[in-house]
Amino acid sequence: MKKFANQSINQSINQSINQAFLIYSLKIYKNWSRVMRKHFLFLLLFSTILTSQIKAGVDSLYVEIKNDTVFVWNVNVWEQCDFKLNYITYMGKSSITIYQIDTVSEATTCFSYHDFCMPISNLYSGEYTLELYRISRGESTERFIGSIQFEYTNTAYVAENFLLDVNRFKLALDNKGVIADVNSNLRGDFDESTVLFSGGFGLSGYANGELWTNAVMSASRIEDYQPGKVGSEPQDPFNLNYILRSSDTDFGNSWQSWKKAVELGAKFIDGDNNGIYNPIDLNENGIWNEGEDRPDLIGDMTAWSVFNDGVEAEFRRFDVSPKNIEVRQTVFGYSPNTHKELDGVYFIRYIIENKSSEQHDSVYFSHFADPDIGDPYNDLVGCDTTLKVGFSYNNGLDDVSGNSPALITAILQRPLVYIVGETFTDNNNNGIFDIGIDTPLDTANINNGKYFPEQKIVGAKNQEITSFMQYMHSHPTMGDPNDKVEMRNYQLGLTKIGGIINPCEWEYGEVFGFDCNGVDPNFMYSGDPNKNIGWLNTSKNDQRMMQNTGPFTLKPNEPVEIIVAYVVGRGNTSLESVDVTKKIAKDAIGFYSTNFNYVPVGVKDKPQSQLPTEYSLSQNYPNPFNPSTTIRYEIGETRQETQNVKLIVYNMLGQEIAILVNKVQKAGNYEVNFDASNFSSGIYYYQLISGNFATVKKMILLK
Repeated sequence: MKKFANQSINQSINQSINQAFLIYSLKIYKNWSRVMRKHFLFLLLFSTILTSQIKAGVDSLYVEIKNDTVFVWNVNVWEQCDFKLNYITYMGKSSITIYQIDTVSEATTCFSYHDFCMPISNLYSGEYTLELYRISRGESTERFIGSIQFEYTNTAYVAENFLLDVNRFKLALDNKGVIADVNSNLRGDFDESTVLFSGGFGLSGYANGELWTNAVMSASRIEDYQPGKVGSEPQDPFNLNYILRSSDTDFGNSWQSWKKAVELGAKFIDGDNNGIYNPIDLNENGIWNEGEDRPDLIGDMTAWSVFNDGVEAEFRRFDVSPKNIEVRQTVFGYSPNTHKELDGVYFIRYIIENKSSEQHDSVYFSHFADPDIGDPYNDLVGCDTTLKVGFSYNNGLDDVSGNSPALITAILQRPLVYIVGETFTDNNNNGIFDIGIDTPLDTANINNGKYFPEQKIVGAKNQEITSFMQYMHSHPTMGDPNDKVEMRNYQLGLTKIGGIINPCEWEYGEVFGFDCNGVDPNFMYSGDPNKNIGWLNTSKNDQRMMQNTGPFTLKPNEPVEIIVAYVVGRGNTSLESVDVTKKIAKDAIGFYSTNFNYVPVGVKDKPQSQLPTEYSLSQNYPNPFNPSTTIRYEIGETRQETQNVKLIVYNMLGQEIAILVNKVQKAGNYEVNFDASNFSSGIYYYQLISGNFATVKKMILLK
């Protein structure tokens, strides 16, 4: 631990500070409402459980940390004089500046310092420098009182606002669905650079033939969700983020606080299969074992919350009434110490549930981002239709961040849909997939994390990405949506007023090296900015971007699980950052595909610590596909260190049309891309052969 001057504080001062804190808190308590008092008592309970610790002290300036809140104390003897003392706090990345401002009529009336205690919360882990200044009425300049340095480690396991800081990407969130845009000190930062100003999601659909929309898109002044479950009181003190860390003690405080999260709808591993979350060390060995309950910790840091669209119509940007939609959100990321490939990645799982009695049809979901990469007004956006991601970047040096990072958004797990003739053959012609009667043609996946098995839903598929859209801050024709129709148009890949975008005439971009008439207008700026080819965004601006998927159905009380990701990376130049971030995104996509267990080795034979023990060939994804798909397979450990591996594609006649792999490979997890641009629609087969092992699977090319 870093040492500071005058760090030793005697016990009597510590006790005095604690007593002052209690008296100070009770005075405030008397003026609070009933709900605020309840919230206060809840937090006070946690603060009394923990042992306070004086971190540093210089003269009369002290920093005390209680329950992950930093209390700044300035303790002095002072004269009896009649004036009020106000405080202004400025927060920097690693600095805190406090100004004491008094209202005394003459500066000489009272020249001494005052006792005060100021709580500061929502800090992320790191070293801080705090400076205190005094400004008296009648004085033109401030007086420097003192400064102090301290180290802070965020160990909170409940918080209204929280900053995930497990890797180089620091991502803030609140308890009602806002991502990054929490306050001026909590955003989405990568190293020293801001990359994400605001993130969130949007929904639209039809209920009884009437269009509705709701969203959490704070940059567009759309915040339709409030903390808590449908029908609950938003100010309930337990409507918080519940935080887990892989470093937490098994069965410790964070595992115990998860009981309240479970009451609100959070998942847990029911080790003893009794349907009740009770994290008890049954075998008393101090570590978790199968057969014992544990919380739903997916990453090295996980934050869970629940919120609903209960904000009334008169307080919304769009005049739309609540639809009783509840969202249970899990945000998680990984430390570079455990998954270096995912340094700069956060995943978000949205479990969306319609708590009303009416069905919502033709629903669309949007993964939203307002990237501010350094200077917000020189950003560009684009999408990669092969990876199925959107991205934002700078072209050249940025005045704020110099060699800028890039930001990628991806919808990894999309909603399930059943489509007659595409995902199943409707043998009894009732329009519904019936297991045992109808013939499945496809399979959907639901990934839940390493402690839950992957779910395979036969007869269904995960819906496709249907569009990638750009709009701009306060733009007259492609600006923030002003009503539910404009929001829906963006989700459908149209202009704000419902027009079809023509890449040949689009004033904010240009098509290079291709016939512009052949470019898909639903996927804006689908070119490669590094190669300067395809449809590229050429107009720098304060950008917004939306990745959309739909339609699907929100049936009453049937949750829909969607998983998205924000990915950040940095190359040697701002443009190179795009390709670097795409590689990280590819690892994140592969990691998701293994149910968050490991990053696939890929055909480049990257090293891997966790090796499979058996051979397996996975179903290609997506399927059906057009024009490319990913095939994953595992080579199990054998007595031989390496094996010759073949992956071959055949047409319906059994004719070999492509050899994807023909090489010696070590045991590991691999993936390879099959591009069928030169083949016609139809059914194809792919076979994995290694030694005495051989297996084959079917895939469908649908153009």
